[in-house]
Amino acid sequence: MHAACQLQVHFPSASCDRVRAEVEARIAAGPSFDAHNHGNYSLLSSDASALLGQRITGTGCLGCYTDRFKLTLQPIASPVGCTVYACSESQGQSYIDYSTNYCNLHLLWCNAHEGCPFIVDGELAYTEDVVECSAGGAGTVQQHDASQCTPDLSTPTLPSPPAAP
Repeated sequence: MHAACQLQVHFPSASCDRVRAEVEARIAAGPSFDAHNHGNYSLLSSDASALLGQRITGTGCLGCYTDRFKLTLQPIASPVGCTVYACSESQGQSYIDYSTNYCNLHLLWCNAHEGCPFIVDGELAYTEDVVECSAGGAGTVQQHDASQCTPDLSTPTLPSPPAAP
C-alpha cells in the first residue's frame, strides 16, 4: 500500500509558463525550501506540458522515504490561466503520511500570505480541488492538512525577491 494524493489546481490569472517558472524554481531551491520534514526535491524530467519529480526525506538512511510526483499543466483561455493536474505517491510501503504527499504538491505553489517561502512569485491566486489524498489506498483517512505544510519558524526561509521599481 502506498499513501498518495491527487489534486486539481486552478490558477485563473496565471499562465502555465508563470506557474511552471515558480514550481521549477522551488524544486531547484533544495532542502532549505521544504518546510515539511525538510526533504530534497529534484526534477526528473520535463516536457512542454508535464513535470516529473521526486522528493526524498529521511536523515537516518539515504532515500528511505521517496515520493514521486507528476504535474500536468493545461492552459485555459479565459482570459489567461492554467489548470494543474497533480499527483504524488510514496514509493515505499506507507499507510499514514501526515499529509506528506499533499504537502509535496502544495509547497510548490502556496503563497507567502499562507506562510510559504517562494522564489519568484509569492502570490499566485489558485484554488485546490482535492481528488483524493489518502493513507494507503482508496477509502481510507483523507490527509490534506495545509497546516502540516507550513514552514516551522526555526527553518530559515529563502529571501524574497527585490521589489519591482
